[in-house]
Amino acid sequence: MQRLSEVVCVIKRFMVTSLLATVACMSVDAQVGRAVLPADTFAPGPTSGQFITSANGVGVPFVNEQTVLGFSGVVPGPVAGTYNYIIDNGFGAKSNSADSQLRVFSLRPDFTGAPTTFAATNWFITLSDPMQLAGFSTVYSQTNYPNGANNIPVAPAITTGRLLTGADFDVEGIARGKSGVCYFADEFGPFIIKTDASGRLLAAPVVAPTLPRPRRARLQPLQESVIESRPRFGARGLPAVIGLSGVVANLVSDRSWPVV
Repeated sequence: MQRLSEVVCVIKRFMVTSLLATVACMSVDAQVGRAVLPADTFAPGPTSGQFITSANGVGVPFVNEQTVLGFSGVVPGPVAGTYNYIIDNGFGAKSNSADSQLRVFSLRPDFTGAPTTFAATNWFITLSDPMQLAGFSTVYSQTNYPNGANNIPVAPAITTGRLLTGADFDVEGIARGKSGVCYFADEFGPFIIKTDASGRLLAAPVVAPTLPRPRRARLQPLQESVIESRPRFGARGLPAVIGLSGVVANLVSDRSWPVV
């Protein structure tokens, strides 16, 4: 009985010690600020919003403007206090975002309560495919936007610059690798996209290991054929990948790891 009491005492002492250690390790961080970017923030560019409807008193399209909204990934910016944000595919769907360019915007969040402004940095890059590496019928390669009634000509800037749009990829995460190289996680393919510091594709997008048929149904026919023929990263037999939402990069090996 005495031995049992000693064991119980040791267990109680261990539990109390563990509880105190847990409490000591608990984070006491709290929100100390909030930065707000006004919804009507725009940057120069081809007319956008031609395939969405007006809402909340905001008229469309946005003539000679691109929206600065819908951020889905962030990395430290070029100077202290700034951050580079990748926008999502534009207006939320492949069917309405063909005129929304895929851009990385640099912003300086203001956590004092004043609105954050794009004018404070006025810097962005646009993802592009000058070497035509995408491997499927991108928006820039078509005469008219593949949205709506398919009767609105693609903006000359998109065509000549071979700029990528929200109907090409749905970028959800960004990571910076060696020499300014960037990796983007995409949900359409899903793909891993590699660009240089200026946003230019450096290689054909790499496809996730396996794809369920429901996801493939969202792709264009040419994208489907690309998926069947492209090298896949990872091993066969892995669980089906629905979409990639994040990515991290190794600055030494120049490899990237996507997050499902």
